[in-house]
Amino acid sequence: MPATAPRATRGPKARAKPRELVSRSGLIREWNVSVFVIADVHHGNRKRKSTRCLEFCGALTKPVKSVSEFMLTVFAETEPPVGKAGIPSIGSIISMRQTLDAVLPLAEGEFQLLAMMAAAGKANSVHMSFQEPRYGSALIASCSFSSQPPDDE
Repeated sequence: MPATAPRATRGPKARAKPRELVSRSGLIREWNVSVFVIADVHHGNRKRKSTRCLEFCGALTKPVKSVSEFMLTVFAETEPPVGKAGIPSIGSIISMRQTLDAVLPLAEGEFQLLAMMAAAGKANSVHMSFQEPRYGSALIASCSFSSQPPDDE
């Protein structure tokens, strides 16, 4: 019988080093609102579902990986989740091609207050803390909107 070569065993998997938190402020230049309504059937029950979104666009005071424009989509949820992967998170950066694209679910009251701020022309800046983006995505740890101009970082 031919002798077989011993198999190489792998050592323990290397842990990825934790990503640093990055903070950025941005000036909101414009905002848009949209409402999406759909009829759905689940187990014979017909339901009407709707999604309300606010989309904020603007420029960051300091670029992130050479990206200085942002688009933040905020939508209302009955009970917004807290992410459990990586860090406790409230939203996600989903792309970083020409703009930093992020999504953020808010509770009904938070969404209503932000919609009123935007309609009154008082949503002037945003401040976010998030993981250093990897492969164009990251988790958002915190986000705030203000009627004050953004801080220069």
